[in-house]
Amino acid sequence: MKGYKKVEGHSHLYRDNETGAIVNMDTQGFRNYKRKKLREKVSKDELTTLKEQLDESKKQIEELKDLINQMINR
Repeated sequence: MKGYKKVEGHSHLYRDNETGAIVNMDTQGFRNYKRKKLREKVSKDELTTLKEQLDESKKQIEELKDLINQMINR
């Protein structure tokens, strides 16, 4: 790799010769990380949606209970 020097003891780390920055070249690891984060986000979004639906269902049940009580008390 031109412009990079391998960091001793680390198979995927390289030092940029110009800036001195450490660069991680583990593209498979990065892809796995991104997939994991996406799965976590999807799961979180699904839980949020289910919670919103549950809250709405609870509200509707309370409204139905109120209507039934009004009908009984007439």
